[in-house]
Order: sequence, then structure tokens, then C-alpha cells
Amino acid sequence: MRTAPTSTPLGPCNSTPPLQLGLPHSLAPQRKLYKKMEDNAYVYRSMYAQHLSNWLRHFPPGQLLILPSEAVFVPASVEAQFKRLAVFLGIDYAASNPQALFTASPASTSAAPHENGREYVAHPPPALLDELRGWLCGHNIRLGELMLANGLASSAAQLAADMPWTQPGQLVSGCGG
Repeated sequence: MRTAPTSTPLGPCNSTPPLQLGLPHSLAPQRKLYKKMEDNAYVYRSMYAQHLSNWLRHFPPGQLLILPSEAVFVPASVEAQFKRLAVFLGIDYAASNPQALFTASPASTSAAPHENGREYVAHPPPALLDELRGWLCGHNIRLGELMLANGLASSAAQLAADMPWTQPGQLVSGCGG
């Protein structure tokens, strides 16, 4: 049974201060805040539960495979993730050109493979990461609940292993902990 997220508050993260993205709180009602997030797409793209619920309106859960992107960026787990993808698609992984996973794309500015050749020139300040993780906490917990409710994770234990950031109390103090 497919389950869409409810419009209830974001669970145990209600105490997280609102993410303002440079707007004074009094000038950032919900609609303006979401517009600002769309303009700063890195935040909007991180609201996975919202995107997944949209996909679930159009496709049954059996047609969706959710893979943790973190595992695709760790060389030791790339092959295992793409084997999961091959099984899901019903293709023979060995016959699919797996060496391409470890070959830099023509757009890459280094020898490292990356999904689009982009190289990060800076890392966000830790305080900003903490604020974003805190703000996304409820969204990520909702993602975990949505995945479990729709059978997109085999178990709560597997979800916690693959995507620990969907669990209360992970990565951010005060995130439901």
C-alpha cells in the first residue's frame, strides 16, 4: 500500500529553529522560504521525502529503487550498489561494462570518476552543515518512514545501515535524540 506523507509537524525535530537562508524569520513565511530553497537548489534537492512522495503518486513502489548516494562515492561500495541496480533492472552486471564505474568521464577535471565531472572547490563551513542537518532532520526521518511504509527498504535495520541520517538522533544532536 502506498502511503503519502502527512502534513503533520516533522516529528521529534520540532524544536529545530527554522532555516532562514539569509532571510529574517519575520520575512520568511513558508511560501517564500520554499521559493528561496528552490533558488538555492542544494537545500530543495535534499528534501528527499517530498520528492519521493511525488514519485509515488505516479509510480508503484516496485518500480523505484532507492540507493544511498554516499555509497556510490565510496570506491569500496560502488560495485555493490551497481550490482543492486543491475538486479533491480534485471540485467547481467558482468555484461554491462562495469569498468565504466571506475573511469573518469570526459568532463572530469581530474582522474577521479564523478557523476558529472564536477569537482568541488570548497567545503561548506561546519556550522552551516550543522544548521542544514538540523533543519533537514524531520524531513529525513519522514523519508525513512515513507520508505518503510512503501516497502522501499527491506527493514528498519537495513534502512538504518544504508541511510543512518533517516534515524532520529543521528548526525545532529537534538535530532530527535
